[in-house]
Amino acid sequence: MKKDLYFLLLFLLIFSACGEESPVPNSNLYIKFKVDGQEIFYQANALSPSLLNYDSNHKVYNAALQVIAPGSNGTKDFINILIRSETKIQTNLNYRLSDGIQIGAFTQPKILFTYADEKGDIYNAVILKESYPNLDIKDEAELTFTKIRDGIMEGIFSAILIGPVSSATGRGTGIKTISQGEFRLGYVESNS
Repeated sequence: MKKDLYFLLLFLLIFSACGEESPVPNSNLYIKFKVDGQEIFYQANALSPSLLNYDSNHKVYNAALQVIAPGSNGTKDFINILIRSETKIQTNLNYRLSDGIQIGAFTQPKILFTYADEKGDIYNAVILKESYPNLDIKDEAELTFTKIRDGIMEGIFSAILIGPVSSATGRGTGIKTISQGEFRLGYVESNS
C-alpha cells in the first residue's frame, strides 16, 4: 500500500508538471543586441519587469521595456524601449518608429528607443521623419513581439540611434546601429 501510494504521488507529480510551464528563473530573463557589431548582454531580473498598459487618457496601448545592466548606477549601461499603439500590443506585428501614431492633435513616433553605453553616453531614436521633412532624420527602430503570455514577453528588435545626447549641446550627430536584438523579459499588466 505504501509503495502504491508512493508511485501514485510520483505519477501525479510528473503528470502535473507536464501540463504547466514552470516558473521562469531570473537567469532566463535577458536582453541582448549588437551595437555597431559589438555584442551586448544584460541579465534582467524579475524585480524590474516590463509593462503592458492601456493609457485611457490618451487612448494608447503601451509596452515599456527597460533593462539596466547588473552593476549599473542607472546612468549608464541601460536600454529603454517604449512602444505605443492604437490597438492592444500583440505578437507577430512589426512595430516601427516610422509608422507614427496619432496622440491628441500630433503624430508621434510609434517607438521611443534609448540606449546608454558603458561610458554613460546616451543615444536615441525619438524623432519622426515626417514631422521634419526638410531635415535629414536618421532615427529608426523596429520591434516584433514573438511571445506575450504567462508573464513573459519575447521578441526581436533593431534601431538606428543618434547621439550622444547632452543637456548642454542637445543631440549629437553620432550614429549607433543596433542589430540582432533579442529579449526574454518578465512583464506586468496595468491600466491607467
